[in-house]
Amino acid sequence: MLASRCLALASLVGNCLALEDAEALFQQRQALSSREVLSANKDEDEALSSWGPRPDNTLKGMRMTRVTSSGVGDNNVLLTTTMHCEESDSRGPKKCVFPFYVPFATYFKIKVPTFVSATDYVVVKYSSLLSYNSSTWMGVYLPRNQTVTATCQLCSSDCTYNLTNADYSLHVTTPTILGSLGVCDGKSQSMVFLKKQCAILPRPTEELGLGGSMTFALALLGADDSVKAESSYLLTPAKSEWTTVNASAASLAAVEGETYSTEGEVQGVGMADLMQLFLSGMTTRSGARKRAASSSEHATGRLSARVMVFNLTLRSAAASNSVALIFNSGCSVLNSVYYTLTCRIPVYSDATVASMAQISFNAQPGATLFWAQQLQSNAETMEDLPMYFQKYSLEAPLCGTGRDTMKAKLWASMPGALKRPYTPPECGSYSFSFTTNGAKPVDWDQYMEMLTPLALASNDELLPLSKTTWLKMTDDTGASILDAEFSMGIEKM
Repeated sequence: MLASRCLALASLVGNCLALEDAEALFQQRQALSSREVLSANKDEDEALSSWGPRPDNTLKGMRMTRVTSSGVGDNNVLLTTTMHCEESDSRGPKKCVFPFYVPFATYFKIKVPTFVSATDYVVVKYSSLLSYNSSTWMGVYLPRNQTVTATCQLCSSDCTYNLTNADYSLHVTTPTILGSLGVCDGKSQSMVFLKKQCAILPRPTEELGLGGSMTFALALLGADDSVKAESSYLLTPAKSEWTTVNASAASLAAVEGETYSTEGEVQGVGMADLMQLFLSGMTTRSGARKRAASSSEHATGRLSARVMVFNLTLRSAAASNSVALIFNSGCSVLNSVYYTLTCRIPVYSDATVASMAQISFNAQPGATLFWAQQLQSNAETMEDLPMYFQKYSLEAPLCGTGRDTMKAKLWASMPGALKRPYTPPECGSYSFSFTTNGAKPVDWDQYMEMLTPLALASNDELLPLSKTTWLKMTDDTGASILDAEFSMGIEKM
């Protein structure tokens, strides 16, 4: 399957600010490994065609345009990137193209010649207003229309993020994204770094009809909330233009005299990405993919005598951690060793759903992460369409201080895992507070669309159909942080 999270704002500041679904981020990275395996005996075109629709070669990448840049005196927010930019000035790039499927590096530095203060803080704001053909299989992986605001105090060990969209809100605390700060030790400091990131944007397909925009802004503020320096950017699809990219510069990011190679390395899957994937799967999504009216009516007739099945199993969790899924009817808690909530609700019945979670932990070297996902159908369908129903999984350090190794399997019976160089998330304290802000009506069409593999139509031949996500995290002593499994499915009544 071709990777499909094509626009996470990791292109500018990394996964911790994008806060997008980890499923596609993982698929993006394992797709690269998959292509390496396939290309051993086939050329690239054959490899691509075996994984999904061909890329749209008229859609070249994302156009980045600087909208504002200002500062008190000579204060400045400067973006540096390995991509070639057509227009730049003393305040950095003004117009650039980030090509799809080309690795690149970016980082920000805030210059304050008159020195920063220990009471200053950095604010990052990101907003997605993308438009696309949501009936295509890639649409489910694109960023939701949502807003993220991050605040990082200069002399604090963490940053806080508030994500809001029509479906839920998520409050996150992570280790700081700021570089080493001498000002916190009483030294004079005239520059603040946001740690550099490398990224790759997968190529979207033509039928996605990608449009709309994304905005990103970064500012340094003083203790009185006055703006000392700021810069904002607009990202839009570059549909008919191309910027020549120096291939060696794209894979070797020269940042402040340091050579950083992206070749063969898997960038860290953001912890916030993984948590959002798991938690957001337990709520409906506004703006669900809609079929044509006649098709929807036909599907309703075919599937009206069906039930949706939801299962949430908590095998273990630290004392302070909790996850809850609440439907207004049709659910029961099974008496077993684990906490298991199971729900069977007739499709198109009136139902409401709410979900919430509180998860926190201190990640230290030696902590581990396991994540997996699998779509399942009846035996005949899975045999006919095996690529749609593989269990993708990864095992990796939960955090680290440098490069490490992750193990990925593209299918459960794969004889050996693919070992890839990997940069894990930073160690430190993490917390996640998730809520759907009360009960909301269930959109059954939406759930069925989320389950249907790729562009296949929902019909009886696929049933029973289910999608399961596993998430297991352990701390450096081997104790469980969270071991959970969530699945949703459609069955005959």
